[in-house]
Amino acid sequence: MKYEQVKYIKDDKEKMIQVRLYSIAQLEEMEQEGEFYCPFKNCKAKVCLVHNSKNGGRTAFFKAVDDAFHIENCDYKIDNYKEVVKRVNASGYFTEEQITASVRSLYKDYTMPIEEKEEQKNKRKRKNGKGKGTAEDNENATTRKTTSSGRIIYGDETIDGIKGIMRRRYQVTSNDIGQMTKVCGVISKIERSKYGEMFVSFKDQRLNNIKIFIGPVYQTNNPTEYSRLGIVEEYYETLAKKQEVRLAAGGLVNFHNKELVIELQAKGSFMIEGKTIMGLIRDRTVNEK
Repeated sequence: MKYEQVKYIKDDKEKMIQVRLYSIAQLEEMEQEGEFYCPFKNCKAKVCLVHNSKNGGRTAFFKAVDDAFHIENCDYKIDNYKEVVKRVNASGYFTEEQITASVRSLYKDYTMPIEEKEEQKNKRKRKNGKGKGTAEDNENATTRKTTSSGRIIYGDETIDGIKGIMRRRYQVTSNDIGQMTKVCGVISKIERSKYGEMFVSFKDQRLNNIKIFIGPVYQTNNPTEYSRLGIVEEYYETLAKKQEVRLAAGGLVNFHNKELVIELQAKGSFMIEGKTIMGLIRDRTVNEK
């Protein structure tokens, strides 16, 4: 039985947590300071953190300490459990290449001068006899063509077999939770948690309620980039002294520590001044030679 969420009790205070929003280090620390329980209502069965032996403990999951301690009608009791298809974005599944292409397209559209956009639009009109819109307008079709292969980052191809479309949002609200979304704006601040997670805030008033979150999901998918996030901080701090620093990013809208975030998953889901995190790493490597 896989627990997507668990109940956490510390100092007689109870809260429900989404497991995927916490790193293994965070969960281990929480387990030392409190106790985890089954999330089913009124169930008092304890659950414990178990490291996955299939990948050398790189990931972990929760399991019941003793299945017999679940209450009789608990959905998590083995005898009562019925497999439920995991809910995914209604638009389908998303691959590494798709997310990267989508974020790159957004950054290009966001930074392209208006005159150049108009010129490209007119060229398409002359060629096709009708307007096709900007690069951003065409991104849906481009995305469909560039997602024929590659690692699936979010969703399950076996459920509906449909490739998703990452929607651009000029403003993100709680109604977008669970949706794959992309945004672009000017960075106001980059912060790191004591666990190494990165949070990016925007200057744009329309985006002041959302943060870009690079955490355990990104770490699992992209360990090299995650281990070098300090390069992103340094790049931003240096550039911000001279100019506004623009960021395009795309991921899953969710809550983290009571804040609305876009949680990044894919390697190319973060583009700062036209550079991915891996691009910044390569630049640093060249400069150090």
